[in-house]
Amino acid sequence: VAQDLAERMSKHGDLFDKQGRGEVQHTVLILDRREDPVTPLLNQWTYQAMLHELIGIENHRIDMRKAPGIRPDLREIVMSPEQDSFYRDNRFSNFGDLGTN
Repeated sequence: VAQDLAERMSKHGDLFDKQGRGEVQHTVLILDRREDPVTPLLNQWTYQAMLHELIGIENHRIDMRKAPGIRPDLREIVMSPEQDSFYRDNRFSNFGDLGTN
């Protein structure tokens, strides 16, 4: 990677011209995208978005039948702001703020 970068820098030396500002040291930062803990944090994670992404909501319903040991009355949950006060108050809240509610 470093050798390829050095070749490209010498080929396109005008991009790295010091333009009369004296000695300028360029810094190149190479990141391995396989180890990227920051990008997931850049998403807007609201409670509602988290439910969609992690569990799945279809027609305002969450299918919990595949959850082990789920009670029969919780196999399908309707996410309605009219019926669920926690959902109503927090569906547009940031994921990090949910712990305080």
